[in-house]
Amino acid sequence: MKYGILAVTSPDSIWGRTARWRGSRDGRPFVFDTMEQAREAAKAFNAQIGPFHDTCHHTAVPLEKEESQWNIA
Repeated sequence: MKYGILAVTSPDSIWGRTARWRGSRDGRPFVFDTMEQAREAAKAFNAQIGPFHDTCHHTAVPLEKEESQWNIA
């Protein structure tokens, strides 16, 4: 499973409530192999926010859905 960073703004922000993948300049989301790596990166982004700390938050989430434990066809 791969993990990424989701940037979420609060309803109080000038953009309203939004959620988008945090990514590189070419538009691809950052991809991490473990949840711990993604959490550390999200913490680093949260530390860099500055004046927007009240309206924007970064969190680590899975990039893809987990496969079902039971494959019932």
